[in-house]
Amino acid sequence: MGRMTDSPSHSKRPNGFLVLVAVVGIGLLASAGLFRWGWTKVEAAEARNRQTREGAPADPSDRLDRWLIYGEPQLQNRLIHLRYSSLHPGLITHTVRHADGPSEIWGVDLSGSRPARLERDGLIVTAFLSEPCLLGHGVLTGMNADRIPYFEAGMEIPDPKKRAIDLCEHFLGKLRRALEKDIEGARLVFDFEPRAFPASTSHEGS
Repeated sequence: MGRMTDSPSHSKRPNGFLVLVAVVGIGLLASAGLFRWGWTKVEAAEARNRQTREGAPADPSDRLDRWLIYGEPQLQNRLIHLRYSSLHPGLITHTVRHADGPSEIWGVDLSGSRPARLERDGLIVTAFLSEPCLLGHGVLTGMNADRIPYFEAGMEIPDPKKRAIDLCEHFLGKLRRALEKDIEGARLVFDFEPRAFPASTSHEGS
């Protein structure tokens, strides 16, 4: 019996191990390229930040002037993101439930493109918000509804100003810490000022 030989189709089949090595090699090269590209972006960003720091004024007061140019839009934008919903564009502090009517919705009005008025005194920047007030009536729904404190009518209600400030300091904490770190002696604080704001009509839903 003659010796068997590989069929033409079998002899042309690529070696599985070599294919695996090639795939792994291509993947490693692609990963290395992406890593190098990403690292280049990081180095460029660090260089820009370094140039910005080196070009910043040495005087803290002048540095704060420059910070306000870029920092205020960030602050206003973050306050806007604290709105409960499009129907309730405010920082909700609490609700008051009534047995014979819809709940009262209380909070800080954050409507408009600039919810806060910034005022500077030396190195202290104060973000003035409208005083907590009755924003409207209705039922709050949505994923954050259970996080809003509620009180029955007639119950003693904690100072809503304190809760509003605590929430602002928490959600804008990163911005506040960055300011205090970049400019020695600088501070960002929150306060309230009376602002005419008519109570909205009753709303249902978030």
